[in-house]
Amino acid sequence: MRKKEPWKAELANAFACPKPAGKQAFLENLKQGEAPPESPAQWMLGQAAYIQKSTWILSAAAFLAAWAAGAVCRRQGNAQGLLWSFAAMVPFLILFAAGELVKADLYGMRELERSARFSSEKILSTKLVLLGSFDGVLFLPAFFLSVLWGSWSALRIFFLLFLPYMTAAFVCLGILLLVSGQTALWYCLAASIGISCSSFAVIRSAWMEHFPLYWLFLAAGLLLAGVAAEISRLKRKEGITHDEAYC
Repeated sequence: MRKKEPWKAELANAFACPKPAGKQAFLENLKQGEAPPESPAQWMLGQAAYIQKSTWILSAAAFLAAWAAGAVCRRQGNAQGLLWSFAAMVPFLILFAAGELVKADLYGMRELERSARFSSEKILSTKLVLLGSFDGVLFLPAFFLSVLWGSWSALRIFFLLFLPYMTAAFVCLGILLLVSGQTALWYCLAASIGISCSSFAVIRSAWMEHFPLYWLFLAAGLLLAGVAAEISRLKRKEGITHDEAYC
């Protein structure tokens, strides 16, 4: 066996890296400096800050405008005026939410969002929860005021407010699955206007007061299933594109 020449060993020792001093103390300080894990509430509040203030403001303004229009109709003797105006308003809540979902495409930030620390799927789910919760906060007073000022049953009024909202959600989510960017937003605007006008016309019809509730219940169930399926597809699409950003 060939012996290692002494001068090579001395040379290696001369240029060897010194042993790290204070290694353990450094690691302890690094560990203490780590940010504590976020709770679900902290995560939600943190993501809510990234949603544009205009989204909240426009949704609240639409609610107030519908309330004012309904109050005017009621003074003119239309008992269901508030229901008409709220049913025509709820599709636009979906439009404002869609604007938030395509914001990254509008501002050219999609690639940055996909390469972020958190998955696009998780961020999308959080946005949907936040926007849906805020819409629910507006939906409840719209429902109770329509029941209080109207003459139809509470269940019928609930369905007549819920169906336009879910129809707009189903159509707009389908648009977002097929189209992106500003084009998707224009399509969602056209769909919201169409659904709003249709809802206003249908609810004003004389036969709607006696329309069978089980058909409304069936339509609500089908729309719920359709919206859930589209949300699942949209989340899956975001998850795939987030993974591709790291390939």
